[in-house]
Formats: sequence, structure tokens, C-alpha cells
Amino acid sequence: LYRTGDRARHLPDGSIAFLGRVDNQIKIRGFRIEPGEIESAIARYPGVDRALVVAFGDEAREKRLAAYVVPDPGVEVEPGPLRGFLENQLPGYMVPSVFLPLERFPLNASGKVDRSALPDPAGRPTDVVVEYVAPSTELEIAIARIWSEVLEVERVGVLDNFFALGGHSLQAARLVARVRRELKVDLPLRALFEYPTVGGLAHASELALATRTPPEEEVDLWAEAVLAPDIDPAGALRRPDGPPRRILLTGATGFLGAFLLHELLEQSDAEILCLVRAADEARAAERLRTALETVGLWRDEDEPRIVPVVGNLARPRLGLVDDSYGELAGTVDLILHNGAWVNAMYPYSMLKATNVGGTEQILRLAATGVVKPVHHISSLSVFPPILWVPGGIAEEFQTTETEGFPGGYPQSKWVAEQLVNQAAERGIPAAIYRPNRVSGDSATGVTSQMWGVEALNWLLELGVVPAVDRSTVVDFVPVDFVTKAIVHLALNPQLSLGKAFHLSNPHPGTQDDLMAALRRAGYEVPEVEVRQWAVQLYDHIKDNPNHPLHELLPFIPAEVHELLSRWRSMDEEPDAPADGAEPRRRPETLVSMENTLSGVAGIGLRCPPVSELLDTYVGYYIRSGGVPPGRVGAA
Repeated sequence: LYRTGDRARHLPDGSIAFLGRVDNQIKIRGFRIEPGEIESAIARYPGVDRALVVAFGDEAREKRLAAYVVPDPGVEVEPGPLRGFLENQLPGYMVPSVFLPLERFPLNASGKVDRSALPDPAGRPTDVVVEYVAPSTELEIAIARIWSEVLEVERVGVLDNFFALGGHSLQAARLVARVRRELKVDLPLRALFEYPTVGGLAHASELALATRTPPEEEVDLWAEAVLAPDIDPAGALRRPDGPPRRILLTGATGFLGAFLLHELLEQSDAEILCLVRAADEARAAERLRTALETVGLWRDEDEPRIVPVVGNLARPRLGLVDDSYGELAGTVDLILHNGAWVNAMYPYSMLKATNVGGTEQILRLAATGVVKPVHHISSLSVFPPILWVPGGIAEEFQTTETEGFPGGYPQSKWVAEQLVNQAAERGIPAAIYRPNRVSGDSATGVTSQMWGVEALNWLLELGVVPAVDRSTVVDFVPVDFVTKAIVHLALNPQLSLGKAFHLSNPHPGTQDDLMAALRRAGYEVPEVEVRQWAVQLYDHIKDNPNHPLHELLPFIPAEVHELLSRWRSMDEEPDAPADGAEPRRRPETLVSMENTLSGVAGIGLRCPPVSELLDTYVGYYIRSGGVPPGRVGAA
């Protein structure tokens, strides 16, 4: 079994070939990070001679990043401007929490940096350039104290930003849980993302106490969905007909993006230019190679056709200098826009720059120089839950319902789609692709960060499953079906432009299929009445402080606690399915897929039913160590 930081290749039979270990990789907040990439970015800052980035803190208290910086002689490097520079170069989780200037690095007898002699970053205030304003009200003082304890920093001011101080999602859950418990303020977790300063959170707390209603982020989505008027292809050149020679792909380093890159290489002869956030082209190329290796798709012969482009979706002109931007504008023949910031917890305001602004920047590029078709990867989440009824989701190019979105991510994807629609009305050729929940490869089972394995582990750790209706739908679509379909359609403009495509599984599964797959894999997990199962699950999470859901228990409403208390005293058996009962009708997908299925009809592309995929995925989990075989009552 390989560990975090190992290089491995997934073979076609589903086995894993160990390729060696990368000792300099570290894992922070679930992200695998190479300190050298951060060090290279710091070294590009004017006045910096050398930099060293390390992780500090133990696993129990969450690791953070510290940067030791040696400036050029006679130069003073201010941490604040340096932080701002890095925030434009790197994703947020790669920006160090602490910057420590040194005259020189301590060396050992062999001339290497003596890490044991470096100043200890623990307990040092993080370097954020804001005026320190001491908390004054009772709420501000109490929140600052909790903030300081959660983040392990000595001094926290009213203007300090939780995330700039190194906070992340798990620490946010801890902080809001403590505010609820100690200050009796009923705040939702999203409140910290919407009010990320001590003063802001104190204000939100005052509102919640006064109105008994948690504050909401109000977003006028129609007002947000306005494409800049200067994005207009009227005066631009039109590319000649024929296969694309250069294709720009965004989001190539993600799970779906790696498979899209592979399919573009498979189905075309074009050069694939990949927009990547990195310190330089070498680091960008390494990120692309790692993304493909991780899912077993790297081939040495493909390397000459993979062109890294260092840039950032959230920056004007994609963060490119004039020459690079002009070259892209004049030579790219097709854009496949897959890049997005996916986070179910963040509000719209935090996701806007990348998901909405990034889409607008891609459309601007498409209208500059030579007009380029844009194939936009969206999501079925652009349809609010109220539309998820039989026959409720058609493949319309434009969606208009804006009420009931469960968070900022679907809101940002909805707004991005409106921009694509407006661009199409102005003359930019476009197509929209909306995948459902994307799962692993249908042949090997290889997936992203063990997709679905957390939920399966929680199920098996508890040792019982709820006796829900066996016809409860279990639905997902394999990544290889999604990407083969998208790339085929994108490379055939007569099939795709001006249309929207839904990429779901035409053959969803059921709870019965899941139970059957577990039994075939050697698991016997008894079923209990749903209310008994809920009580056992709650007790299991409460009694295990290291459980991933333990920190979220304070967010359970009081009425749910009352229900659990009543259910704990019940003693009911699950309703056993009657012998000889009529077989249940297979569930049907709730989304229309006419455009997709007709578009791929000629290439023999098949999407395996969920009932088949479950065996593939459970087998992959066991082979790769995600789920130990026979964990619960192996047969």
C-alpha cells in the first residue's frame, strides 16, 4: 500500500505499481504540497535571496506552513507585501501562515541547512498587514479569545481575518462550535466564511442574538450574471474550419481534468495547452505529470504535446503577461473550460473570483484575436433541488430558476452559465456540459482521493446499516464516460455548439444494489431500524473524538437531539422484506440526456449501470487499502 507522498501508477488490472517516495512532499489540510514550489515563488519576489518552507505543528492540532526568508544584503522584506504577492501566485492553502526573516540559514558541518537550529515558528503571530485594533466589546473579547485558542496565536485583533491567520475549514468548524457552546450564539458554519474577521463575526453574533435568526449572505444572482460589455467578438477574426491544432484546457490538474487531458490526447492530434497555477513552467509541468500519474494515465510519448501555461483563473487576463496572452489569443483553436473552485462550504462571495471571474476571463480570451469556441464544464447543481423531480431537468442551454440553491458553489456555477449564454448570444460559439456526481474509472475503479470511501468506511465501522427502502436511488456516473463524451462532442462542433449536455448515468442503482455488492465482497452488515441506526451513528461519532464528523456535532439542532433521545428508548425491528415479493422496477434518471446520447451514438460509448460499477469500486477500495477486506463479519 502506498502512503501520502509516494508516487504510484495504477495499472489496467486495478493493481498499483509503487514508483518511489518523494520525501519533500507534505500534507496540509488534506492537500499534498511540495515546499519547493512555494520556495520558488518566494524567490521570485524582489529582494529575496533564499527561502525555506517547512510544516510545523502536530497532526492533532493541524499542521501549518512557515517560511524562512533570507533577503538580499541591505534589503528588508516586509511579510505583508510578500504575502500579498504569494496570494496572487499560489492557491490559499499554499501561502505560509508565518514568515520569519533571517540574516542567513544555520548550517551543519556538511554545509546543509541545519533545520534543528531554525527558530521555532510555533506560537508566533502570523504576518498579516492589518492595523491592530484591540477587541473592546464583550462579544469581541470572547470571540478573539476563542479565535486565539483555536488558531494558537497570541494576539488577535478586531480586523484580523481568520483565513489570513492560517485558519481552514476544520478549524472553522471548531471555532463556530465553541462560539455556539460558550457564547450561546446560534451561528451556522457559513457565517465565518461570510464574516471572517473578529469584528464581523461579533456583528453577526449580535444580529443572531437580537433576531434569533442567523445572518444570510444575500446575493442577487441576476445582478451578478452580467457579462462585461467589451467582451464582443464582432471585430475578431474567425478561425478556418478543420480539426483544432491547439486546445486550451483549464483545470487539468484535478481528477476530472486529468481524464479530460488524456482524452484530448487520445482523440486529437492537437497540442494541449494547460493553464496551471504554479511558480514556473517546470513546476506546472510537474503538476500535470503528477495528475496523470496519480490516475494511471501518464505516457512518456504524450509529453511533447502537453504544454504548461502558468496562469490563474482568478486574475485579470488569466494572470498572463501581454506576450503570452497575445499568443494564446492568436493561436488557440478551441477552449475546454473545466477549471473551478469546488467547495460546498464556502459562500458565493469566496468562490466568485475563480468560478465567475475565471469564466469571464476565458470568454474574454475567446473573443480576442481569433474567435474560439468555448466548451464550458458546468454542473447539474445549477438546477436547484426543487427541480429534481421526474422529468424536471431538461437539456436547456439556459437555466432561469435561482431560488433554493444549497450554497455558494451552485450559485457560482449558475452565474457562470449565464455569462456563457450571453457570450453565445454575442457570437462566441459555445456548448455547456453538466456532469452529475462523477465517480471513478469504470474499468479500474481508480478515483480521486478515494471517492466515496469515507462514507463506506463510516458505514462499515458502525457495523450496521439502516433498513431504508431498498429502492432508494444510488446514482453516479463514471469519469471515463463523462470525459470521452465531452471530448468527442467538443471535437465535433456540428454535434455540440449551441447545445447543453447532461452527463448522468442512464441506469441508476438502488440501496439493494449497494448491499448486494458489499455481500459479494465478503461483508455481512446487518440492517437495523432507521431510528436505531441514527442513534447508534450519533453515539459512535460522539464517543470517537477523532471521527471526521465529531467536530460538527454542535451544529445538530436541538429538535434533532430531542428526537434522538426519544428514539433511544424505542425497541423496534426493521420490516423484513416479504419473501416472493415482486421485483422492484429499476429507477430512472431524473435528467434528460437526449443531446448526450444522440451525440455519442456513433462511437459505441457505453455507460455501465451503477449496479455493475459498485463491484468495481468496492474491489478497488479493497485492493488499494481504502477499505480493509472483511472488516465487518467477513463471510
